[in-house]
Amino acid sequence: MVRQGQCSSRTAKTGEADPGNALRTDELIAALATNAGPAPTRRGPARITIALMGGVSASTLACLTCLGANPALLTMGTGLAVKLAYVIGVLATTAWWLGRAGRPGADWRRAASAALVVAAVMAFWAAISVWQAPADARSTLLLGQSWTSCPWRVAVLSVPAWALAMWALSGMAPTRPHLAGFAAGLFAGSVGALGYAIFCPEVSPAFVSAWYTLGMLIPAFIGALAGPRLLRW
Repeated sequence: MVRQGQCSSRTAKTGEADPGNALRTDELIAALATNAGPAPTRRGPARITIALMGGVSASTLACLTCLGANPALLTMGTGLAVKLAYVIGVLATTAWWLGRAGRPGADWRRAASAALVVAAVMAFWAAISVWQAPADARSTLLLGQSWTSCPWRVAVLSVPAWALAMWALSGMAPTRPHLAGFAAGLFAGSVGALGYAIFCPEVSPAFVSAWYTLGMLIPAFIGALAGPRLLRW
């Protein structure tokens, strides 16, 4: 007993590691590694590309099947171009945001800020168009003919892209599931808006800024709520 005490005392004084403690640490690490699940894959860009292509295809097909194409689509001119530019701008920035949200330690703020800038520019353009319009035409510019149905149609058409975006994130390593789910939902909402644009007769910037944005935010908030449950790894 004296020798063991002297040995322990000598080990503590010299700063050498106790072989028994090292063995127990190695056993603990091995046990944790045995019970751990597979590490998330790093195929984020490929998965996001699949979500984008699959979501756009599904949204377009659903719109054509259930709603049809607007026969005046090719004659809408600048109004259609502005609407598509807005939706594609949101889609591009949220795809970037989605990729950043799935990488631990990656800075997602620039991507989120870019999406916010796109929305702010559209809102500014909408405000100018309403301000320049006659007073009796302003409500028409804002509400159009389909303001009660537009957000819901955008949200419904975003469902395939929403599922694919969540699948894409599940193969990555998101550390902020609320934020990642919001980004996935906003990405899906922009895909749904792109599909709905094939049918939608509205071209007013005020209408697009208000109701298209609301339609994109519906799946975004659902994604934020579902993220912690669906994106655990």
